Amino acid sequence: MYKKRYLLPWFFCGLLVGGCSSGFKSLQEKRPTVSLSLPLARVVEAPKHELPPDSVQNEPQEFVFTKADGSEVPLNVTAEWDSINKETMTSVALDEVVIAATSSRNTAERDGKINVEFIVTVPVELQKENWMVDVFPILSKGGVEEDSLRELRFTGPEFRQRQERDYQRYDRFLEGIIPDSVNFYRTFVDYHSFERYLDRLYYHKQGLERIWAHLGARAKRPHPLWIRYQESEKRAFRRDSLLKVHSVVKAEKELERSREEYGKALEAINDTVRYVNPFIRPRFRLFNMKKNRFNNLLESADEKNRVRFKEKTLAESMQETGMPEELYERFLFFNRKMQENKKKLYYKFREKAAKKEGGQSLSAIRAFVSGKDTSNYLNRDELLQKYTMKYEKVRDFLPMFSYERPMDDSTYLASRHRREADPADTVYRSSFGERLLAILPQRKISRELPDSVFYVQPAARIRKRFEEAQYDSAAIYEDFRRWYEKKTDRIKHYDHDVVKERVDNYKKRVLKKQSVIGTEITRINSLDTTEIVKRFYDTRKIARNEARKAQKDEKFRDLVRFPYNPDAKLDTVIYSADKVFFLYSEKIAADENTSRMKVFLKGNVVDHSGNKYKLPTSDTLTYFVSSMTKFVDERPRYIRRVVTRDAEASAQVNFVFPTGKVKLDRRLGDNEQELKRVRELTQALMTDPVYIIDSLTLHSGSSPEGNWKMNEQLSKDRAQSIREVVEHDFKTLYDSLNISMSMMIDDQGNMVSSKAKEELPNLPKLIKVKWVPENWKKLSALIVNDENVQNRNEILALIQSVKNPDEREYQIRRKYRKDYDYIREKLYPEMRSVDFQFSLHRRGMQKDTMYTSELDRVYMQGVELLKKRKYQEALDVLRPYEDMNTAIAYMSMGYDKAALRIMNGQKETAESRYLQAVLEYRLGREKQAVLRYLRACELNQQLKFRGNLDPELSTLIKKYGLFKEDEIW
Repeated sequence: MYKKRYLLPWFFCGLLVGGCSSGFKSLQEKRPTVSLSLPLARVVEAPKHELPPDSVQNEPQEFVFTKADGSEVPLNVTAEWDSINKETMTSVALDEVVIAATSSRNTAERDGKINVEFIVTVPVELQKENWMVDVFPILSKGGVEEDSLRELRFTGPEFRQRQERDYQRYDRFLEGIIPDSVNFYRTFVDYHSFERYLDRLYYHKQGLERIWAHLGARAKRPHPLWIRYQESEKRAFRRDSLLKVHSVVKAEKELERSREEYGKALEAINDTVRYVNPFIRPRFRLFNMKKNRFNNLLESADEKNRVRFKEKTLAESMQETGMPEELYERFLFFNRKMQENKKKLYYKFREKAAKKEGGQSLSAIRAFVSGKDTSNYLNRDELLQKYTMKYEKVRDFLPMFSYERPMDDSTYLASRHRREADPADTVYRSSFGERLLAILPQRKISRELPDSVFYVQPAARIRKRFEEAQYDSAAIYEDFRRWYEKKTDRIKHYDHDVVKERVDNYKKRVLKKQSVIGTEITRINSLDTTEIVKRFYDTRKIARNEARKAQKDEKFRDLVRFPYNPDAKLDTVIYSADKVFFLYSEKIAADENTSRMKVFLKGNVVDHSGNKYKLPTSDTLTYFVSSMTKFVDERPRYIRRVVTRDAEASAQVNFVFPTGKVKLDRRLGDNEQELKRVRELTQALMTDPVYIIDSLTLHSGSSPEGNWKMNEQLSKDRAQSIREVVEHDFKTLYDSLNISMSMMIDDQGNMVSSKAKEELPNLPKLIKVKWVPENWKKLSALIVNDENVQNRNEILALIQSVKNPDEREYQIRRKYRKDYDYIREKLYPEMRSVDFQFSLHRRGMQKDTMYTSELDRVYMQGVELLKKRKYQEALDVLRPYEDMNTAIAYMSMGYDKAALRIMNGQKETAESRYLQAVLEYRLGREKQAVLRYLRACELNQQLKFRGNLDPELSTLIKKYGLFKEDEIW
């Protein structure tokens, strides 16, 4: 029983494997395969123009080709007369050509491409819902098997559904991965906090710098407290004078009011006459009282206007005056009233907005329930914004909501808008209304009372009013004098000794605070943002995302068992119950191995469990390719060359220096390898049989890191250090080469001395050194040519605008941190490199230039490229030459007009006429094509057989029945 427990799992596994492989049992018995065949041949026709509907077809006509011996060959065609264009058009009717099935075909190369066409047939036995048939067309060029054609996939519906489910599972896994295309800074860094920190740090530094500069300026200027003391004394004197004038004006107004009140009380106490008639006298008395009251009112108004005019004239004559208390209280009352009105108006519109919101919400719900569009209903924010705009419009339009009276408790500048005084303005002139009221009858007509009158005593109320209305002008002036003294006592005055002591203490505090702030600014400038940003990394999120990305390929293999092939020629689902035919057409780029090509099929059948069945290899199709490279002119071409005496050679070397050090250490980094490379280049130039060294210039520079002055000294010292090391190496090299060239071995093996024709240059004495502290021009050029710098234009503009190099580098680091990190890592090392520039001249050459004839290697290289069918590269080389090879390159790329233009200027040969015939046919001129082809065949009889390989001329041969006499013979 114990052994059977282990046998059962193996038994079930065997059943599972047998069940999975049983689906391919029928394939193994019948061995069906995907077959390969050629489609029917296509006839290449010349470009045609559509005939107008009123064109008339005429009887067949002839055009004649005249040979070199004078004999004529008639060519029968069908002629059509075009009544619109007034010309005869020819056409030839061809029968349908059916090519029998075969395993080979002649095809032509056109436009640098070869059209490979074949039919792939999938039998019914290979079509199942849970199967996928992979077909791989194999193209063999030049006897080498290449998998250059794209795959074909025929998939069952059930198999495709399984593929889609696998991809859906994988897509769900990918959704949890943050791609590399996202902004690392925005995704894995708490950039809001980091930017806020930098902004706070930057603004804090700016504030400190402003405070530091302000303190320095304040230490140099006169103390502001002393200036305020002087200004305060001036203002106190000015306010005292204004209060004095103001007290006089108020006293006069109070005296005038007391006079008016006394006059009214006196009139009331003197009114003791009464009329006897109870009806007429009261009425007349009433009219007279109204008349007197109206006259008194007009006179008092006139008197007030005159007083007001006098006060206004007096106020305008003064340059400035203080604000009266009544005016201050009045302005305060109106300002409070304005604030209350504004508050009421605001709550009124808020209430309207709330009511509108409730109504629209109900309307929107009704519209939503009825299925209507609810996009026209405003939301809460839009309603609030709408009524807020209405509130602001009303508030700004009416003064009762927006006009605020000025409240200046120190001085009231009454002459702020004073204009130049006009002498006529000092005389009071009655207004139009006053002149109109003066002529009214109410002021002149008086009722005559009857004679019967009686006198009465004034009432107690009138007597009391008369007693209260009595006044003393001296007392009034005395009261306002005391008011003036009370106001002047409130004016503060500074103590001179106290101000002086404060000035001295203040200067000491300013200097001490300036020193503390300068220390803080120095500390902030020394901070490195690279270290600061690490504090804001979300390390857990980064580690989790990296772990998922590392598992991406493994998850794809686990989840997607049968991945799609995006490069497949065809990936389709089969629903047919019969054979499936697919016309495979592919443009193959021509090369030197495409003159003969073979195509066959390989494939597999895969089920949903992953089992595979290898299909038998199909039959092989052979394509014989014809091209225009047969007509390539391989004759050599020579050019006249100019040889110059002087030349240059250069090398860029990257040395590594310790931070802040100037001595070159061979053991540090790749310094030894770089020095070895310089020695090898120098030895090659010193022993070069053609050139000899004139001088060597070392160009040294540094990156913008650190202080500019320090970089200048550092660049200079490092350049001198490199020169010392290089001089030592060059001296050793010079001595060894000088000895080796001066000693030779004769035929007997003895060492003999010899003298060189030209002495070796003493290179250690020819070294020159140049250095640049911070080469910002080179950095700008590197940034322009580097597409990885995202904010390229902004950084270049900043380099141009900021003049201070230290500030320029700091601004780039602060504003464009990601770009700065890339520039520091990739571009700064190139700025720290050393350029070795050698000046050379040819040995034994005295003149500056000389001329020589040599083989045009560029042209011959173009011919070789043309023979290898690399037409675009050949055309780039041969375009300036404008010969037959250039025309072949043009016509192979499809530029037929340019090729015909060049061929028309060539000497007449059989090959040139043949190529012209092909080009004429491509351009739609069949008559010229036939005549040029017959002329080519007349010059070379072999071209008759060549014409059958080119589809253009093969069409003409069949259409016009050319060379029938040769067939009869």
